[in-house]
Amino acid sequence: MRCKNCHVVGIVFVLMFVVAIASGEVAPETALYDNHGKRYVLSQLLQKVQPQGIAILYFTSIHCKPCEKEIPELLQRIKKSPKNVLCYFVYAEGIEEVNAQATQYGITYYFTDVLGTTRTSMDVVRFPTIILLRQNREIIGKFTGYNKKNLEQIAKLIGAQ
Repeated sequence: MRCKNCHVVGIVFVLMFVVAIASGEVAPETALYDNHGKRYVLSQLLQKVQPQGIAILYFTSIHCKPCEKEIPELLQRIKKSPKNVLCYFVYAEGIEEVNAQATQYGITYYFTDVLGTTRTSMDVVRFPTIILLRQNREIIGKFTGYNKKNLEQIAKLIGAQ
């Protein structure tokens, strides 16, 4: 016999344990490991952002096909930005798996989140996900999926129109 209400229970269960983050909220303090194995917490990384600057957390995977298209476009828009913009790439895989792809894009410094703890705390459920932050961890934008509309909104926020 099938359970008629099982799908409702499953949805409620998922909603209870997923913490969504949105613009205007403060990002959770979370740990990231760079491509040299050094541990950082988010607030340490954001100290490098000037007071009016923006940090971009770009969550990706070496298997993400849309990311392969989006990363070069995003890097071009960041170069056009007059604002202080720092982009931190956060890969789902380990350093050994990521090095070749990161080098291909000219990314020499990145972070790994092999266990997914940062992705979970930041409510990242698919790739690519881009989160824009101020120095005080205020979220000013979150974009999931690759599309031109997202890139245009990001360009506007970083002043690279």
